[in-house]
Amino acid sequence: GRHLSGDANCKVLLEYLDYCAKYPTPMRMVKGHVHRMLRGWFQRIDLFTKLYSHRISALSRAYTNLSPVTPSMEVPSDNPAVTDLEAHAASAWEFFRSIGSPKFHVAPMVDQSELAFRQLCRAHGATAAYTPMLHSRLFLENPKYRAEHFTTCPEDRPLFVQFCANDPKTALAAAKLVEDECDAIDLNLGCPQRIAKKGNYGAFLMDDLPKVKAVVEELYRGLKIPVTCKIRRFPEVEKTIAYARMLESAGCKLLCIHGRLREQKDASKVLADWNYIRAVKAALKIPVLGNGNEHHDLRDQFNKESHTLAQLSERIAASGRDEPIPKITERAQARKEAEEARQLAIAAAIAEQKREDDAIQ
Repeated sequence: GRHLSGDANCKVLLEYLDYCAKYPTPMRMVKGHVHRMLRGWFQRIDLFTKLYSHRISALSRAYTNLSPVTPSMEVPSDNPAVTDLEAHAASAWEFFRSIGSPKFHVAPMVDQSELAFRQLCRAHGATAAYTPMLHSRLFLENPKYRAEHFTTCPEDRPLFVQFCANDPKTALAAAKLVEDECDAIDLNLGCPQRIAKKGNYGAFLMDDLPKVKAVVEELYRGLKIPVTCKIRRFPEVEKTIAYARMLESAGCKLLCIHGRLREQKDASKVLADWNYIRAVKAALKIPVLGNGNEHHDLRDQFNKESHTLAQLSERIAASGRDEPIPKITERAQARKEAEEARQLAIAAAIAEQKREDDAIQ
């Protein structure tokens, strides 16, 4: 990613601290953001043009205290909660449009996407935000945990509250505590970290798909707001599609798919496979978000080939869907123009040198 300059880092840091003063923020979260900004790790906020990006890390060893599961990788298809898929899809798109068809999403980052940070990002163009991943049992049982890890305000919308869970009743009870303060409940089915394996949640529920189906159906039937999900792909595209369709029929109204396998945790070494995301998008009727890779290559293509953006805009308009339209940032356009001017100057200097050489000869 392109990093902010030192002056810009300081400006954003001061802006973030202003939000921290307005919205009380745990000191460890403040220290984390300050450390990243001062080290130059705070990426340009306009990189939220990525539809959805995750940097999930372990919160605490308490995450290992979820209930055990009995593994089953067979995709269940019997007795779906959704009996009319067309009506369900229409309702899902109505929900998506009702919150403004958000294009720029703040990811659910543990100890990072707290209220102050979400508001900072909203001030810089983010159009939807997720809370950090919350432990459903701790959130339900521990008022101190709940007060520290979930804060919001009227301006903090649209808001998705994300839980990790593998017990349907616990997940629903925890979600009921916040359903009046957010727009949707998101179920984390994509965390690949070891702590998730110990606790049987996140991407490791891919080993127990009937449990996944049960949790989503419980949330769908028991909440008055939509349930959304984040998943990773299976090695087989057919099984990935079957998994996504199971979630859709269980009640999921928006699905985000990360294009890497559960085992592919190092994003710097393995690129996400967007062919899987494309296949899922084509197979589902509900809104789908793609996740994985930073699309600088695509942005560079837009910078160089204006007809690419025009063609994409035409296809989006023809589809009738509320899809995001990538655009060149002012800074990217300025870089492009500066580079073109530099190349022209080099060409002119070469031509002038050639003319001088010819004159001497």
